[in-house]
Amino acid sequence: MKKSLIIAQGTVARHFISRVAELHSSDNFYDIVCTSNEKPPSIKTDNIKFFNIDPTSYLKLSQIYTNDITQVIIIMDYRKEAVYSIENIRRLSKSLQVLVLDKWDLKLDDPHTMLISSNDFLANRMVDYLPDVPVIAQNVGLGEGEIMEVLVPFGSSYVYRRVSSISQNDWHISAIYRSNQLLLVTKERLILPNDLLLLVGKPSVLKMIYKSIKRDQFPAPYGHNLYLYIDMSREKETDIYNLVRRAIYVHTRFHHKLIIKIDNPTDISVLQGIKAYSNYEIDIDINFSQRPVEKFLLSDISRYKIGLIMLSSVVFSDFDLRNLLHQTNVPVLSIAKNSLIDVNSVALIINDPGQTEHISTTVFDLSSQLNLHLKIYNDTSEHINENDEVIEHYRNLSTIFSKSIKIIDHQQNPIRLLRTQKNFLQCLPFNHKVLQKRYSSVFSTDPDELFYKLNSFHQIFIPVTI
Repeated sequence: MKKSLIIAQGTVARHFISRVAELHSSDNFYDIVCTSNEKPPSIKTDNIKFFNIDPTSYLKLSQIYTNDITQVIIIMDYRKEAVYSIENIRRLSKSLQVLVLDKWDLKLDDPHTMLISSNDFLANRMVDYLPDVPVIAQNVGLGEGEIMEVLVPFGSSYVYRRVSSISQNDWHISAIYRSNQLLLVTKERLILPNDLLLLVGKPSVLKMIYKSIKRDQFPAPYGHNLYLYIDMSREKETDIYNLVRRAIYVHTRFHHKLIIKIDNPTDISVLQGIKAYSNYEIDIDINFSQRPVEKFLLSDISRYKIGLIMLSSVVFSDFDLRNLLHQTNVPVLSIAKNSLIDVNSVALIINDPGQTEHISTTVFDLSSQLNLHLKIYNDTSEHINENDEVIEHYRNLSTIFSKSIKIIDHQQNPIRLLRTQKNFLQCLPFNHKVLQKRYSSVFSTDPDELFYKLNSFHQIFIPVTI
């Protein structure tokens, strides 16, 4: 059992005493110094005693002080009386823990006295009610932002994702509150609009996660800006100009800043032609230092806050670069030689049902922003229950996004089927199958491993985790 001495005066003190009386705890004892104004009208408990004395009087305070007191709490309206009370307590004990509700920004050189700023506390509490401001736990843990709650808005890219599809490094989703109920987090738990997520992690990381949850359209939550990578040593002059024009077209559809990164600059006239596109929304970054791509790509993605990487299908075919791109955990648009303006649909092959579901919100977001029809190719040669679940998931999302979809059932090689189509953008999960060398997939029938057989069409590779 522990005993606390409470020195109370004023309106806040009266509310505090009432809360203490409502605790109904018989494990602790409370000696309360207050006037009749602060004392609740009826308290029937044996563990609370009231003393109507002047705490600024050392003599009177010493008469009720006992050595079994382990803590003193001071809540008073007037600065001088609070300071005198602290000084009297220190005359009685040099090391006793003292908590003071500080309304005056007191400056005390006392390691055993904790000042709780009422101004800061109230300001922080009011800030919690502002829109689009993260709510940080103030009285739990360190109170430094390592515990945060975030309301998931309807248009968030986290909506309709399973918890397992979200990469959680240096942070994690600890609980989900939905309709005033606590839901325990499981790998298969689906995040819905207006869910309240309880996050725990490094404060700096949680701030970024908060921003990514609140952002509502692609390329969020992967990043914010667009990045075109051009390797002049591998591209023809006409192809470079076409690549730039197609990247600018994507830039006009997503309305985010475009960074054009030029590697291995070889033709001054081409560089000047590209620089002509430079403006406040398009930056040109030329690698004159001849640093290898593995030395600058990852840092560029972080520095520019990139959410979509674009490059030609020729460059994407490079095995080492493809593996480096996978490390960025950012979607990659492989641009073919045909026009992007003529693209009228998004094509999605159900191959790995779990991964197809994980990328679903990004697929819908892309098709909506680019105003493209969504076609889903489902192999019915063997009935797979997981495929039916994925199709039902996409149908539910089509209602939510107000975006129609077309399910194409087939019993043939999906790559051969897509080769007969025109003007589509293929969406694929950016998984480890895409990273294999071509010779290892010679006898494969897996559409992800054979992605390169459709590289004459535009392809976007979407990470299976955020």
